[in-house]
Amino acid sequence: MSSRGGKKKSTKTSRSAKAGVIFPVGRMLRYIKKGHPKYRIGVGAPVYMAAVLEYLTEPNHLPNLKGKGNIWNKLESGDQTAPSAHLYVPGSPSDSSQSSS
Repeated sequence: MSSRGGKKKSTKTSRSAKAGVIFPVGRMLRYIKKGHPKYRIGVGAPVYMAAVLEYLTEPNHLPNLKGKGNIWNKLESGDQTAPSAHLYVPGSPSDSSQSSS
């Protein structure tokens, strides 16, 4: 009996892995299409969007604080966070504008 020769079927590679980003490229495409259903979306648009969002959410400023000593230790221990990390959410428990009447 002879066995079939040929290549093994390779495993599927996600578009995120091909682009080298962590954010899901397929999900980005779905969200773009859902928001603008009548427009045609190019194949590079969700890849670019995922790369930009990954860049914006990456904490680039934290490694620069290692040389600052006490500031880095406070951030690592969780005592403080950067002011830009807090978002104002109306109606949240930290919202002081609402009075408890």
